Amino acid sequence: MLVGSAAWWMVRYVRADVMTRQSIRQAIRVRWGWKRLAPMLKLSATDKTPTALASLANANGKPIKPRLLIPALKVKHDAYGVIARAQCLPGVGLQQFQKAGPHLADAWRCTRVAVTQDKPGQVLIRGVRLDPLKFPTEHHPTGEPPEETARSDLGLHEYAQPVSVNLTQVPGVTVAGLPGFGKTSLINRLLSDWAPSPAVQFACAGAACSPWVSKEVHGRLLSEMRSLVRRTSAYRADLVTSLPSAADDGQAITPLTRRKSTMSFIQTGKIDLRSDDPIETSGGNTSTFTRVTFPSPFPPGSNVVVFPLTQTFNGPETPGIRVHDVTNTGFLIRLNEVYAGAAKSDGKHTTETIGWLAATV
Repeated sequence: MLVGSAAWWMVRYVRADVMTRQSIRQAIRVRWGWKRLAPMLKLSATDKTPTALASLANANGKPIKPRLLIPALKVKHDAYGVIARAQCLPGVGLQQFQKAGPHLADAWRCTRVAVTQDKPGQVLIRGVRLDPLKFPTEHHPTGEPPEETARSDLGLHEYAQPVSVNLTQVPGVTVAGLPGFGKTSLINRLLSDWAPSPAVQFACAGAACSPWVSKEVHGRLLSEMRSLVRRTSAYRADLVTSLPSAADDGQAITPLTRRKSTMSFIQTGKIDLRSDDPIETSGGNTSTFTRVTFPSPFPPGSNVVVFPLTQTFNGPETPGIRVHDVTNTGFLIRLNEVYAGAAKSDGKHTTETIGWLAATV
């Protein structure tokens, strides 16, 4: 039995990576030194009441020596350190373990130690030998729809435990930070994890021109927007090509990419239009139309729709808006006034502001 157990531990140690081997050795030191360390940190209790068996065995009437009680400790390991569970004793509970936390970190050679209540009568001691926040997070998308669509896994926190955020009924999230602090990596992870889900639709809103936005800032916004559109389009077109690390065999997950939801891109803008030409009655004649160019082109092959709407009331006649030749780069538009049955117009109209919204479908 002993030989089999030793062989199992040896195989487990040999197959572990370097970080896990260090944690295995650390866990062994914690177990072996616990009975000496606990009394030093006042994590023990003295029981002066003799047990029934000790009273029966005391035939000569001498005082029975008090018993020193040490909390039972079970230790497990992972790549970052140790996870210990200790049984509480009278006078030795959560508060005493938390007070001894810094000394446990020193004795166990840990960067930090956290003590929490695991369950009634038991505390959980998490000791990390290496700071998890110093290591880059690696993520390998599977191409499968997530089990919980509204939950996003962010990685590990300072005690190497998984961190996730629940986005159920969250109207919006702002991703901000200094350059190189992971904003792009977070967006890439959301795109790669949620793209296979038919319940998710991505909307990319273009940076609109505003009088209070400088040309330099607007140019930077457009550049970032184009980058996001290219990445989103790549995930939409072929998840396997964009994410070669998703699986060893790209062909194995190719059919899964066909079930992804359509991603929508949205851009908005406005234009001042007037009509000095007669009403146009010939379909397809766009010689009097005005060309509108999108701030940022939609991905090639996109099916774009445009929704125009008059924003002002400067002329008494009803300004019929006609749109033509909608592409991924822009569209044609003119004020044609109303031309239907008995309602006819000369086609001329004063300047009106037309707001528009363009989106992919």
